[in-house]
Amino acid sequence: MWVFKKKTLRNVLLSILSAKSFRKNIPLISLILVIIIAALFLTVAMGSLSLIIFVNSQEENGRDPNASIILDVIPAEGGECSNVLLFEVSGKVGTDYLRTLVGEVYSDGYWSISPDYEVYNYDGTEIRHNVVRSTGKVQTQFNIEPIELLRGFIPVTLYTSRLSFNIESPSLNFLPQHHIFFTENSFHTKYTIFHTGYTFHETLLKNSPLDSNQIYIQIPENIRNKITNLAREITREVTDPYNQIVAIRKFLQTNYVYDKNYTRAPEGWDPIEWFLFEEKRGVCTNFNSAFVALMRASGIPSRMVSGYAIKGETEYQEVYASQSHAWAEVKFEDLGWIEFDSTGPGICDCWSGTEEVERDDVTRATFTEITDVQSYAVKGHSFSVKGTVVDEDGVGVDGMVVLVHLKENKDDESGLLVVQGHVSGGNFFVSCQVPINVSIGEYNVIASAIGNQHYQGSDSDPIIKIRSETNIVLSAPQWSVNGRNFEIYGRLEEKEIGKPVSFYSVSLRIGSDQLGEIITDQEGGFKITTAIDSVGDYSIYAEFKETEYFLSSQGETIIEIYTISLNLDVPDNATRLSNIKLSGVLTAGEYPVSGEPVNIFFDSNLVSSISSDEEGKITAEYYIPESQGLGEKNVKFQLIDYPSEKTENVTVFAKSSLTLQSWKKDDNENLLLHGKLENDLKEPIREVSLQLEYTSNKNNQSIQSLTNSTGISDFEISELSNSFQGPLNYSLIFLGEGYNLPSSISGQIELDTQSNAQNIFSPFLLVIPAIAIFLGGILFLKKKRKQELFASHKTSTPKSGIIAFTKDGKPRTILEISFPQILHPFPDVWGVNEDFVVSLNLKHGDNALNRNVRLRFDNSDAKKLKTDDSGTVTHTRRIKEKGLHSIEAEFEGEGSFASSKTRRNVKIVDYTEEIVEIFNTIFESIKGKGVPLTDETTPREFQNLTIEHFKDIDIDALEDFVSVFEIANYSLHSLGRREYEQVYLAHISLQDLHVKEIEVIA
Repeated sequence: MWVFKKKTLRNVLLSILSAKSFRKNIPLISLILVIIIAALFLTVAMGSLSLIIFVNSQEENGRDPNASIILDVIPAEGGECSNVLLFEVSGKVGTDYLRTLVGEVYSDGYWSISPDYEVYNYDGTEIRHNVVRSTGKVQTQFNIEPIELLRGFIPVTLYTSRLSFNIESPSLNFLPQHHIFFTENSFHTKYTIFHTGYTFHETLLKNSPLDSNQIYIQIPENIRNKITNLAREITREVTDPYNQIVAIRKFLQTNYVYDKNYTRAPEGWDPIEWFLFEEKRGVCTNFNSAFVALMRASGIPSRMVSGYAIKGETEYQEVYASQSHAWAEVKFEDLGWIEFDSTGPGICDCWSGTEEVERDDVTRATFTEITDVQSYAVKGHSFSVKGTVVDEDGVGVDGMVVLVHLKENKDDESGLLVVQGHVSGGNFFVSCQVPINVSIGEYNVIASAIGNQHYQGSDSDPIIKIRSETNIVLSAPQWSVNGRNFEIYGRLEEKEIGKPVSFYSVSLRIGSDQLGEIITDQEGGFKITTAIDSVGDYSIYAEFKETEYFLSSQGETIIEIYTISLNLDVPDNATRLSNIKLSGVLTAGEYPVSGEPVNIFFDSNLVSSISSDEEGKITAEYYIPESQGLGEKNVKFQLIDYPSEKTENVTVFAKSSLTLQSWKKDDNENLLLHGKLENDLKEPIREVSLQLEYTSNKNNQSIQSLTNSTGISDFEISELSNSFQGPLNYSLIFLGEGYNLPSSISGQIELDTQSNAQNIFSPFLLVIPAIAIFLGGILFLKKKRKQELFASHKTSTPKSGIIAFTKDGKPRTILEISFPQILHPFPDVWGVNEDFVVSLNLKHGDNALNRNVRLRFDNSDAKKLKTDDSGTVTHTRRIKEKGLHSIEAEFEGEGSFASSKTRRNVKIVDYTEEIVEIFNTIFESIKGKGVPLTDETTPREFQNLTIEHFKDIDIDALEDFVSVFEIANYSLHSLGRREYEQVYLAHISLQDLHVKEIEVIA
């Protein structure tokens, strides 16, 4: 909350007078003295003392940085009051006090506002009051029309709910703690006060605690003892706070006299002390200053208020400067501030207004008649009232004030004041404004001529109906799909104020097609569900027809209707035993269609059921199994809930592989080679051409040969001379044929053409194979060791363990969940926002079932899938939230096949974070074994210390473990599945060392 703080006059003066260079401040001091003298002069003229100090402030809370903070004071002694007419009040106020200023701090005979006050720019909005409990509440509305220019603190009530100006409002500041308003701009504009008057029964006051704010019990040291002793004497037989207030007020009203000719406090005397103990005569400021001081001495939080005393129940009154008044307020917890007035007996003219004017012995009767008024008026708009006021002889009168009210019942004591006018030549003509917050209905227009010293009052009361303009707020989706239901929402409300128009009929149509009538609910709302079959742009209309009190209105909105378009992105070719990415985008016009369920078929087999994402995209990966035939196949995307599908063709190929099975020389020293060609299923590829390319004596040669029934081609190289030295470089090539993809191999054959075939395998040449065999053996043993290690630490989720047959040999119905992308020995962990494949397998005993199953992720809606002839169906999903997710599958049963339900969890992670977590786990485990690791230990120091303290460390695994962690922890690169699996395998090796409690080297 923004708060403005002000400086006290005393502090400003002290800062000037104590300055080191006093001479430099002489012009400023002279200016201040002139301002003070002028202020004192104006005080005598207007009946109040007001010292205004302007202090520049910083721009806070939207306030103008050139604005000023005001320091006004209320004197503890009153002054002379002039008889200047200040303003007119039209309408019943509901309280006898109009406030302008509040005094909280008492010092040297003056009451001032606390320095820590709050102030805000007031923008005309409703003001909330902190009154929790009351006996009753009455709301009134009245007008103040300035006769003299108003400036500074303007007249308002204690609980003003809102201020409204007929024309542009002056810049107003609101002090919420004090319920007062201030403006630096002089204005002459009529304004309306919306007042909330609270009533409090005496019982409620007696049983309510007081507020605990210490500022409201402050008394100056120089008078505290005498005031406190007197307060104790007054309240010695009273215990509760309310009766203490009453006792103090009665004491003042009984023992002191109201007298404007009192003697003011001599120099050296405090005004309150002088009034209480010496003079015992004074005016309202003397009485209520003493009242507040005595209450504060009794621990009762109270403050001074100044303003004007008025007549709260009078319809029209003029307020003069002589009505200046002061009173007290006491703050109760939950009740707020409550007004008390201790002004004593005597001739107090605060409520009298002007001095009495000599009246005629007999005032003349008048007769008021409205001669012309409209039959109805609309809220927020104006209507005119024309009429006459004549005396008992039928002669038009002059100078009378006419007030026009709206009353639901003409006998009501109060009504809604809409205008004030004057009678001239027996006629009046006024333009009235109907407030927007008035209720609709039938009202009496009451034109009242206010009596004066010459004429008695009279009134007239024709009927007028107050109606309201209406407004329909209509909304519908910006677009929808043809044939699909969408909802139309609307609200019927009163224009300007937004009040709901409840339980009235509204007609709806799309273009020229009527949708029917619908009744608004309690909040004025209505809703209808409909669909449009044809594509295009459509206008939706809602219409409300005029009724007795509501004017007609119409709302309109537009909706665009589209078909769903499916655009596929499928590769032309695919390879068996590999993944193929199947993608598409769903759109309706230019808008993406999200959440649309789609089945994807590959070669007529359902391979995925997936929903489009927020961008309308569909993406699935399908692993083409070994059972898939080769050739041109179709890929079909089929929308489940909309009659649309699209098919594209893809050609499935098989990978081929070549091997050079053997080579040797025949008896004629010709070189014989045998090449073998197989497909991806290790089946021979028959009757296709293979090409052997080789280099002989720096010449490139080529031989072609067909494969036989076992996929083998024989090649004979006969032109090698005995002088040929060095290796024979060769390439064996398959150019591809049919649906088998090309392949090739290259290599070297070591030859010694000067020796016979037996010398080819000389002891020297055996060295290289021997070394290769030796190294291969080491690698084989190392790999075998890791496999044994992984097998002993298998962490992937085991199969369900459900036996396919009962003890008596009857088959069971089993539904199982598997994650084909997660291989042994890895746990059920997958990356966030990455395509995750879930496979379901349904069988009865050993037989696969082709049936409908349901798949649910966490608590989402179940996805309906159908297994293929092998009992399997896969579904791809991107899980966007990290954490443990539940995957549940269910077969509801059918005929003799019992129902089956299973569940499996998967942990979704950020791979980089997971790698760091695995490293930290191993770090703490090794540290717990006595290795001197600290928080300052680097990864490489961790690596060296681990090798130093443990035997049989897998050096390669440890190197992988540390290297990948360094990338994860120190770089900005995001790591993926490959790096996670690498770290997890290393983690198994390192973890196993601790499980076996490997001996630590001293």
